Amino acid sequence: MKKIILTVLVFACILGAACLSVTLASSNTDHDLGIGKNKIELIDKKQLVDNSGLYYFVARKEGKKDINVKINLPDNLTKEQFTEYKNKMPAYFDQIVKEKSNRIPVVITFSKALSVEEYKNFVKENDIDVTQFKIRTMDNGVRATLVGAPENGDLLPQDKLNQFLSKTPNAQFIGIISIEGTIESNKDKFNKIFYDKNVAIADVSKYLLEKRVKESNKFKELKQKDSSYYIDVRVPDFYWYIEDWKE
Repeated sequence: MKKIILTVLVFACILGAACLSVTLASSNTDHDLGIGKNKIELIDKKQLVDNSGLYYFVARKEGKKDINVKINLPDNLTKEQFTEYKNKMPAYFDQIVKEKSNRIPVVITFSKALSVEEYKNFVKENDIDVTQFKIRTMDNGVRATLVGAPENGDLLPQDKLNQFLSKTPNAQFIGIISIEGTIESNKDKFNKIFYDKNVAIADVSKYLLEKRVKESNKFKELKQKDSSYYIDVRVPDFYWYIEDWKE
């Protein structure tokens, strides 16, 4: 199924509480950073899987201090290309733990939408520090994604979710589809997550992408001119594809 590029439609922010955002579709193309307009400089681009549209790119917008690193997800990504990318993660993890002894950034895409109980049990059993979660809802046959974050130790603030869903009465809660956070730098624990039947991919590429940019001559030149430059790495989830491949 071809994904339609739509912007974020609603931000449901309750004063003094965490925010949930919703979007009806997602696409991670060069257009997300406006490459080719508004004086945006493409600094680097590299294939993650040969002969595919799966690549990362690094870009900088004139007048901004953030160096954006994003992974492009093509509409026609195949299962084989996804599996090739997924199977790079154990080697990535081994490389990271040689350099980093504390917790490692990860984006986990589930192979199915988890119930709230399944999600909470998975997080606790695998000692994951969650910074963001995504929820699938259906609204009159249209897929939508809610984005939220744990609050005060609550992995999914149910009252905030209920308040949001009450404002969209046709929306049906399907489940949690992905999480972002950190995991321990322990190979056995990583393997437990990687081979879990409910996990489509445990993507640990964020640290290596940031490291590559930090070590680039371009970033070093920018930092010498202005030390306030920083790197913003965005690693997407793959749940849209997981759903489409099931159809």
